[in-house]
Amino acid sequence: MLAIDRTLLAKLEEAKSYFEEVYGAIDSAKYHEKDASVRGDVGLEITTFQSIIAECKEEVASNTIEEIVQILEVVYHLSLQKGTVEPIRQKLTQIDEKFLHLRRDEVTIDEERLRRYREDIVLLDSIVEAIGVRRKALEAKKEWLFFRDTALLEQYEMYAKSFAQHVERVTILFSFHSALLGNYIVESFHYLYLFFSYAISYFIATGNALVLVEIAASIDRYVEVMRPLRKSGALKREYLRNSYVMQELGLLREQILRFAA
Repeated sequence: MLAIDRTLLAKLEEAKSYFEEVYGAIDSAKYHEKDASVRGDVGLEITTFQSIIAECKEEVASNTIEEIVQILEVVYHLSLQKGTVEPIRQKLTQIDEKFLHLRRDEVTIDEERLRRYREDIVLLDSIVEAIGVRRKALEAKKEWLFFRDTALLEQYEMYAKSFAQHVERVTILFSFHSALLGNYIVESFHYLYLFFSYAISYFIATGNALVLVEIAASIDRYVEVMRPLRKSGALKREYLRNSYVMQELGLLREQILRFAA
């Protein structure tokens, strides 16, 4: 056995142990059924969402800066102390903690959990790619008269199947948990969108760039949560609604960028 194979097999076994410990007990079929149950009529959701956004934009546009101040102070309980960042920072923290965290079936679904899934998928993709390269090199030698790496090739095939199962498990977990958190955010989007819109309008009017940076950072967190696991996922039907959410959040962020430019 070549040194490259000894090193790679040792790393594969270490990675296999990690993924089996974390994901080995996951029943993909069970979560797949759950995942399907949390996704409703996407077309209806998008139509409803667009209607909500249109109403929100009309409401924001109809208010004067004095009325916006009243709304932020009375509805959102935001203390608008001129030049002070801390009140808006505390309010953003409260809102993010409320809408970027969800507890279901004794599991906390949040940014950190989705981030771990993303990182594990990146790692799994690199592992599967490395196995594929080595298998291809060995298979190219199978026709040799004195080919003696049949057992080694079988080991790589075993690892390939094992990691393919983990890719499926992590993908379905991400899909299920991101759908739950995404639904929660969309259900609360009227509140979130109006808050961000009013806050951006007020702090642009008062020229407070520092606060606007804080708001942009908060918006980025929601965009990241709604982002699909893979680029190809953005084309899937179930992520169409999320793309609309990300688009509207992006437009809010653009207001800040135009002010800062």
